[in-house]
Amino acid sequence: MKGNHLLVGFKKLFHKRMPTVLTLLFLSILIGTIVGLSGTIKAEKERITSEKMAAVATERAPVNVVLFDVVPTTIEDRINLPGVIEPWEKLSVLAKIHGTVVKVEASEGQTVSQGAFPQC
Repeated sequence: MKGNHLLVGFKKLFHKRMPTVLTLLFLSILIGTIVGLSGTIKAEKERITSEKMAAVATERAPVNVVLFDVVPTTIEDRINLPGVIEPWEKLSVLAKIHGTVVKVEASEGQTVSQGAFPQC
């Protein structure tokens, strides 16, 4: 009877602790898998890098290089393009009376007042 009582106690203890044990077991397997894969990935990365470096070292042909001295200059942000300027509207400027200009007594931009020049 005593052995049966111990078995029942063990089952109760096992059922109480089972979720915790399973969780810890799962986490430890997961961590082990991550560590193992990271080591494999690191080794594969190193192998690929060494293969690439070896391929680049054997494939490179000599390259001709031209060197220029750097001289400070001003940068202009202009573009010269061909074009035609046309008005939006064409206007004809006509005098109110018909005639010919005989003499211009004032220069362009000069200030004049009314009566400054005698009329013909």
